Amino acid sequence: MLLYLCINQFMLTVDITQTDYQSVKNIIDQNIENFWHFSCRIIFVTDFYESKIIRDLVGYFLEKNMIFSPWNARFILITDELVNNAIEHGSRPGDVNECTIHFKTTKRKLKISIEVHDSWKGKDSISSEGMNALQEKKMQEVLWKTPYLRRRGRGLFHITSKLVDSLYFKDAIDGWLIVWIQKSFTHEEILKKSLI
Repeated sequence: MLLYLCINQFMLTVDITQTDYQSVKNIIDQNIENFWHFSCRIIFVTDFYESKIIRDLVGYFLEKNMIFSPWNARFILITDELVNNAIEHGSRPGDVNECTIHFKTTKRKLKISIEVHDSWKGKDSISSEGMNALQEKKMQEVLWKTPYLRRRGRGLFHITSKLVDSLYFKDAIDGWLIVWIQKSFTHEEILKKSLI
């Protein structure tokens, strides 16, 4: 098992390579005191098993913040889409990727953001400029009612962009593609949904 932990005043970093969900959860529980305001950077390799651990962690973080159905399932779906795209398209087998999850609470809102960095070395790697052009093309297909059932490539654009407040793409200095989403909830929304 290759689990390491790095804590600074802003972010917990955990490498989940070749480990299991419960071990990672135990580390997180020991090191995150305030689940309403934290950042967690997850290091993972291009392995779909590790995407399941990330999905489960996102579900756990949402539960700790009283985000239940339907939004917990939606965030798990979105996270899965981002991570799986990094594994399938943006990275080679064995490459190291990152998923960073931020929860930030203000007086009025809980802001959740998730960013996934792929290695930008995969067979289908594309720059942020290319991703923006692809997003525009996919959104035009929806506007023109181009049939897209039974076609791949609609999850990131058609599903994710409808559910979040922001979706953007950025090229990192070290060459990685960063895909970032953000969604905010008022405290009233959270309380209302937690009581359902």
